[in-house]
Amino acid sequence: MVIQVRNMEQGLKEITKQYYAAAGISGISAYLKNDKPFFLIRLWVWISTWIILPQVTLAHIYTALFTGIPLATRFLSLSLGLDQLQTTIKCHYMLHNLNRFRSIMLDLETFNCVNHLGTEALTTMLKMCKLVKWLRSTYNFACYFTFIAWTLVPVVSTPKALFYAEDGVSMMKVLPPEYPFSTDYFPMVQLIYALESFSTFVILTYFASTNLIMVTDILLICQLFRVLNESVAPSKGRKAMTLRMFAVDHQKLLKICAEVRDLLSPLLALQLGISVMTITLAVFEITMVNQASSEGGINQVVLMSRKTSYTFIIFVELLLYCWLSTELELSCLSVRNGLYNSEWYKYEQLGTKDYRNYIMICMRALKPVRLTAMNIVTLSLTTSMEVLRMAYSYYTYLKKLR
Repeated sequence: MVIQVRNMEQGLKEITKQYYAAAGISGISAYLKNDKPFFLIRLWVWISTWIILPQVTLAHIYTALFTGIPLATRFLSLSLGLDQLQTTIKCHYMLHNLNRFRSIMLDLETFNCVNHLGTEALTTMLKMCKLVKWLRSTYNFACYFTFIAWTLVPVVSTPKALFYAEDGVSMMKVLPPEYPFSTDYFPMVQLIYALESFSTFVILTYFASTNLIMVTDILLICQLFRVLNESVAPSKGRKAMTLRMFAVDHQKLLKICAEVRDLLSPLLALQLGISVMTITLAVFEITMVNQASSEGGINQVVLMSRKTSYTFIIFVELLLYCWLSTELELSCLSVRNGLYNSEWYKYEQLGTKDYRNYIMICMRALKPVRLTAMNIVTLSLTTSMEVLRMAYSYYTYLKKLR
């Protein structure tokens, strides 16, 4: 018995750890713990959210609107600016709604189904934690790959243009058109590139953390629905959990799902709108520049790796939310299967209360919770394909105007 309690405590610590590990090195996890973060963490968060992210966003938008760069390159700058504006708004939204975000941090010990199953529930939850670890490492690898393709590959491929600053045209192959001032003299080139590299790293770090902290929450909620279904199923080693306790847990999970939906609704509306624009503008810039370019070899590879990696990471971000919405809907609907696998045929014989609880749970399960974008669009896996179709339509329109 003592060993089971210790294993349960270790399992709860491991699951809780995944909440904060998902926030990466952005410092947001320290605020979610409801503890006062260290001074360096507060300084890092303050500089990142109030200086670096707004500065890079304004630099992109200013370059796109008020400089004389080519039209296709201007579209890329505008695409970068819009996407970084989205990241900035997400960070500020999360920091200004910390209490709401803390309210959806699951306290597993308060759920009857977890206490009823004991180590079985923790085993099921820990399997999900392995998925979260893999997803976090894969997602961070994609972000770091984008960072390398955007900042380090150009230095390796064209070091002469960077360190000797031949002219502005050569520098445009190395530096993204982000800063509205000259880059054709030494040593300003290196300083600008160092600032641009650091800013890119900060943006991708926050980009990953603001998404993955919600991914962890939603996946844990989906896994709790599976634990809830297992708790009511008959077993040889234990009795099934009562329907009254089942109804309490089910109602609590539905409230948490509704809070997640309401909390993410403004961000998802922003995500959908900016994803359409950024993918359209980025793809237009890629195709137009490559068609007009007469260069080949490593320079062409560098240009393609930078721009395609950026476009890919934007689509993956959108796909992640669409997948989570589908998983959440299927988990809500799975409650009916859990009840069907229980001894439902005995509820009418046991008493009117159990039978009434059975009917109420079934009625609630008929209305699954879905992630929505301001009640305008309901997210699902098909939504990501609709966004791609819409982006392609706008791309063909821009191509005709060119």
